[in-house]
Amino acid sequence: MKNIYLLILLIIISNCSFKDVKKSHGITNLDKKSNKLVLNSTNSNQILEILGPPSTKSELDPNTWIYIERKVTNSSVFSIGAEKVSSNNLLVLKINGRGILYEMELYDLEKMNDIKISKLETQNTFKGSDFLTNILISVRQKINDPIRNRIKKRK
Repeated sequence: MKNIYLLILLIIISNCSFKDVKKSHGITNLDKKSNKLVLNSTNSNQILEILGPPSTKSELDPNTWIYIERKVTNSSVFSIGAEKVSSNNLLVLKINGRGILYEMELYDLEKMNDIKISKLETQNTFKGSDFLTNILISVRQKINDPIRNRIKKRK
């Protein structure tokens, strides 16, 4: 019986891992790779060789490329499921019309905390009494009326 308990304990201990589980998303080592880029010298083809395709491109300016790196680790063995962000880097590259890199900004965890976000909220100007809303309400009432009439007839 002792051997069975020891065998079960051995299996449980061997399956437990005390190493941090690291999950990465995006381009790995973005800060080191961004040091290879030279302003006013590196072209878009060289950027693609060094960093690969961008994570996203700006909707407003297609010549603004954005690269993302995010590493998450488990905070400790005892806190199951709790994760800690170990690195969160964002690289914004701006390329001119000739394909040359002219501006580069790397945001890390500290710089991202310094970004000021506006607290202003936009007001909803939607009013429920417009023409289309009135039509849809009347159609819904006409669809529901036969049901009401059947209920009244049953009573």
